[in-house]
Amino acid sequence: MNSIDETRFFDDACQALATEEKELHRLFEQNHNLYCHQSIHGIGCLYETTLVYLIWKQLMRNNFPLEVSWEHPYPGNHTLHADMALLAEGRSVDSLIEYKLWTSEDAREIRGDVEKYRKCSFPGGKYLLVLEPCGGDLDANTEYLLESFPDVLLVKRATMHSGVHDIAKQTDCTKPIHIYLLRMKS
Repeated sequence: MNSIDETRFFDDACQALATEEKELHRLFEQNHNLYCHQSIHGIGCLYETTLVYLIWKQLMRNNFPLEVSWEHPYPGNHTLHADMALLAEGRSVDSLIEYKLWTSEDAREIRGDVEKYRKCSFPGGKYLLVLEPCGGDLDANTEYLLESFPDVLLVKRATMHSGVHDIAKQTDCTKPIHIYLLRMKS
């Protein structure tokens, strides 16, 4: 992806997530008596495949200029599949995108995909879209990611707020979810 497409991709991804967060909030509120004991009321409860699906639909809605392929084989290694690939004219792979939910202190979830990319000979764009459902300090966490993975560059980042239910306090509140778009260095 060029820098314009990177920005557009990230903005469309954030739009998809914000739309889903709003919808989930409405549904949990509408059905509060049934779901008041569940701790997560927003996108923090979704799996990676669901996030890929939501973003895939948003990219199509917004007429993203590259074709989006889901669970696409890595060029040159068809035993590996990227969560998403962006295809240029002629269906050649422009970029690979792996999605990760970052929930551990040591970012071990991300490490596996970074290692997969390191071993991949594909010369195009290799991206990670990372969602950090528990928030924390955005600047410190960004610094940690970039220090932990020195062959990764930060393209964009954002924070949105997601619904949670504090079971101990019996109250609904919001928690930050950080979203990072990272690109492997060439």
